[in-house]
Amino acid sequence: MRFLKERRGLSTIEVLILTPFILYLVLAAIIITEREVAKVVTAKAAREAHRVLAVSHNVDMARDIAIENVATYLPTEWSLPDSSLPRKVFDPDNPNSPKDSLPDVYMMDDGANCLVGVRYHVVVPAPGIARLMNPDAELLDKYLTVESVVTGHREFMIPGN
Repeated sequence: MRFLKERRGLSTIEVLILTPFILYLVLAAIIITEREVAKVVTAKAAREAHRVLAVSHNVDMARDIAIENVATYLPTEWSLPDSSLPRKVFDPDNPNSPKDSLPDVYMMDDGANCLVGVRYHVVVPAPGIARLMNPDAELLDKYLTVESVVTGHREFMIPGN
């Protein structure tokens, strides 16, 4: 009965039991913050690229603006080994999404309307965090995709100006 009254080492066991849960919550808070930053940055990049595309009608210039905006505020060269799509957190040149064959910066200009889309893939360091933030994600997803799409009318140039 003496071992039931012994309290030495109890706080160590409590810390060992609670530490994984606390670390998981800290990782989740970091990923939530990174996802929100990625939402703001991709929205800004898509808006600015759309404005350039709508005014200048230059797809290459608009694409460069979107890439520059994302590369200024977010890490763009991260990748996870042995990963299927997406291969990198940001790849504006190659198809990089499991849901379609578009690159992370895509544009459409049909003469009357413009569409600009910018994607970023946030690295998820712990299993299940992507599923907590996106119900459509798989339990073991390594990336959480953030996408911003801007559509609007194309501005027409007045001939002779």
